[in-house]
Amino acid sequence: MNVVSYHRSKGLEWPMVVLNDLDKVWNPSAFGFNVESDGDFDVWRPLKGRRARFWPWPYGPQAKGVGIDVSVVQTDQHRNAERRERTEAVRLLYVGMTRARDYLVLAPRDFGKKGLRMSWLDLLVDKEKQPVLKFSHQEEGLVLTAGGATVPVRYSETRVVDRELRAREPDTAWRMPEAQEKPERPPYRIAPSALEPSGAASAEVVSRIELGGRIPITGSPDMAALGEAVHAFMAFDRPGQDPDERRDRAAATLARWGAGGLRPEHLVEMSDRLFAHIETAFPGMTIRAEVPVFGRRDGQRLAGRIDLLLTNGARAVVIDHKSYPGAFDTWEARALGYAAQLALYASVVRGAADLAEVETWVHMPVVGQLIQVRAVVDGWS
Repeated sequence: MNVVSYHRSKGLEWPMVVLNDLDKVWNPSAFGFNVESDGDFDVWRPLKGRRARFWPWPYGPQAKGVGIDVSVVQTDQHRNAERRERTEAVRLLYVGMTRARDYLVLAPRDFGKKGLRMSWLDLLVDKEKQPVLKFSHQEEGLVLTAGGATVPVRYSETRVVDRELRAREPDTAWRMPEAQEKPERPPYRIAPSALEPSGAASAEVVSRIELGGRIPITGSPDMAALGEAVHAFMAFDRPGQDPDERRDRAAATLARWGAGGLRPEHLVEMSDRLFAHIETAFPGMTIRAEVPVFGRRDGQRLAGRIDLLLTNGARAVVIDHKSYPGAFDTWEARALGYAAQLALYASVVRGAADLAEVETWVHMPVVGQLIQVRAVVDGWS
C-alpha cells in the first residue's frame, strides 16, 4: 500500500486507487501571493508577461463582515485567482483519478444530516455548468454516468465508533499481512566524492611528482573553506594572465570563502607550478575545469564533478585537487583514499569518449605533490 499526495502520484499507477479529501472546499482569493500572466506561455521567453503580486489581508483572523471581502470578489484579480485555483483543482483531480488501473474508490466524508460531501467533484462541470459526474439509483443499483457512459458502482459505508474501528467477527476481520523483510539494495545515487576508501576493490600508487615545496599555512584555518577557495581559484586561473589581476582574484576568492591562513600569492604559486607541469607532461591537451559527470550502472546513477579534465582525443587525464596539509609519510595513503572516487570518474570518461587510456591523479597543492593512483571499483577500472 502506498500513501501519496495527489502531486506525488503523477506518473504512477496502481491496480486500485482510493481518493481522499473529496470534501475539500476550494476557496480562491486575490489576497496573498499570486502569479499572473498575460497571453500564452512563451518557452523561449518564460518570464514574458508574467508578474508576481502580493496583497496582504489587513484584518488578521477576521474574514467576514469587513466590506473589502465583498468588493474584492468583483475585481478581475479575484476572478483570475478563482480561475487558476479551479484549473489547478481539476488538474489534480484528473491526476488522481487516472492513477487507477482497475478500480477507483471515491472516499467522501459523511457529515451526518448534511449527507456526503464531495465538493471537489462538484468542480467538474460542462459548458452549461452541469455536473459531469452524475450518481443515480437504477434497477441494477447505483450507477455513475459520465460523458454518456454508464458505469456500475459498488457502495459501502465505513464508520468509526468512539474513534476506534468497530470490532468484526474473526472470520471477516481484516488482518495486516505479515511484514516481509526488505531486500538490501545498493543506493540509487552514487556520489563519487562521498565514497569511502574501502569502496575500491584494489588501489595502488603508480607514480609521484614533486611540484615544489610546502606552502606555508598560518594559524588554524578552516581547511574545508580553504579547500573550497583552492578549488575555485584553480577552476578559472591560468598562467599568462595579468599578474596583478591574478593576485586580486586570488585575494577575492579567499575573502569570499572566508579562508584564512593562506596568502593570495600562495594561491597563484599553486596554480603556476601545477600548470607548468601540465604543459610539460601533457603538452597540447585540452584543459577543462569543473566538468560535470553523469553515469548509470546496474540501476544506479552517478553524479559528480571533475576538477580538471585533460583530453586530446585518444587519452584523458583526470586531476582532483585535495588540500591535504599532512606529513610527507601520509601523502600516498591519503591519495589512495581517493582512488575509488577517481576510478568512477575514469570509468565514465572512458565510456563516454571511447578511450582506452584514462589516467587519474590526486593534486595536493599545499604540500606540492601530484600522485597518480589506479583503482578497481566493482569491476570498473
